[in-house]
Amino acid sequence: MRFWAARLLVACNPYLDNYGAGIRLQTINIESTSAPAPVIDAFDDVIRAREDRQRTINQGIAYANAIIPEAQGQAQRIVEQGQGYRESVVAEAQGQANRFNSLLSEYGNAPEIMRERMYLDTMEEVFGNSPKVLLDVSENAPLMYLPLDQMSGRSGNQSGSSANGSANNGDEQLDPSA
Repeated sequence: MRFWAARLLVACNPYLDNYGAGIRLQTINIESTSAPAPVIDAFDDVIRAREDRQRTINQGIAYANAIIPEAQGQAQRIVEQGQGYRESVVAEAQGQANRFNSLLSEYGNAPEIMRERMYLDTMEEVFGNSPKVLLDVSENAPLMYLPLDQMSGRSGNQSGSSANGSANNGDEQLDPSA
């Protein structure tokens, strides 16, 4: 109110001097101000809008303060998991490379023995979970199939088919050339 009173004082004195009124204003005291009745609702709407704006800003700041640290923590956790995964993959690859290098040096010393060992390791890995037992009787003999899974009492639906795709009853020999 004082601001408006001072501005009014500065603005009114030159007018009074121009009119030659002989009056000099020393102070202006504004006791009460109120809007006219028709515009009071509009003034109230403006005040409510300012309050709503400030409340919305405060809510947004509070939400950001709550969600940003959580997101930063989650991002940090994902980065750390990625670094751990990277380290495990690199360690696994280095281990496999070291194993290969040791096999390579052994292969250079005894190639036939290492070739046989690698073949047997591969066959064990490929057929390790198979319930069938395959026997190589001799080099020129056909491959013999023994249905040990059926003999040991396992269910019949686990027995598979022979190498050429036909079902067998367990008492025949399979020819690998077929």
